[in-house]
Amino acid sequence: MTSFGEQLIAARKAKGYTQEQLAEKLLVSRTTISRWESGKIMPDIDTIKLLSKELDFNFFTVDDILAETSASADTEPDDNAPSPAPEPAPEAEPSPAPAAGETVQAVDSSDAVLSDDKPAAVRLHPALKNKKLWLSIAGGLCALILCAVLIYVFMPRPAAEIEITPSAAAAYWQEQDVFDGEKGWFIKFTIKNVSDVPFNPQRAAALFYEGDKLDSIINYSAEDIISQLQSDKMIKGELPFNPGLCSDHQYLTSIQFVISGKDDNGHELEFSCTVPFIQE
Repeated sequence: MTSFGEQLIAARKAKGYTQEQLAEKLLVSRTTISRWESGKIMPDIDTIKLLSKELDFNFFTVDDILAETSASADTEPDDNAPSPAPEPAPEAEPSPAPAAGETVQAVDSSDAVLSDDKPAAVRLHPALKNKKLWLSIAGGLCALILCAVLIYVFMPRPAAEIEITPSAAAAYWQEQDVFDGEKGWFIKFTIKNVSDVPFNPQRAAALFYEGDKLDSIINYSAEDIISQLQSDKMIKGELPFNPGLCSDHQYLTSIQFVISGKDDNGHELEFSCTVPFIQE
């Protein structure tokens, strides 16, 4: 004959309950359920009725229950006896396989710390840390290069400075060697670069005025200017351009010398100097 404990185990498992779950429903301890199932003690008739109702199972006849209850009553349960080992927890169902195209992220147990109530803390692999470091360095270098380019493009760059110096503060109507002792006007200009930026002369001109009226012009091409220089540019410290200018027009009142060109920083520049003519 199957014992009450064996029937209780079978009925509980058929219902899908653990010892703890059944104990909670009957308001008893798990140890009590374990002792019922091991046959060490028997529940009373009322409790057996509750078990039958809870587990949907008709335990053996009342006479058999009474007989088994009497037998268990004759044997005093030993409270000091070790409790039977708790029933192992039901195995966890395997996780479903990922669907096609679904990405599954694997976490190395050596790089993660898991707990029941906290999310996994994942540490980066050293290779990923190094990659992030190099990406940061490369980004910083790109930012520096971009800043340097912007500074070069937008920062004002110095312009060349050309100095035009006449041989005298004023020219006088007097005898000149260029006129074989006859009177006339004569003035000489010294034109040089006084900056560190090379200057490319493109043209020059000497303009003779009678009051505000232009009387005559002497033009110089870039080739005329460069032919008197050490190189094809006006460079600080090299020989200057020294044009000498004369006229026998007695009514003149002034002369203006103008030179224009472009420096190596892209500035279009023009420089001039005016000298008065004085008749004694």
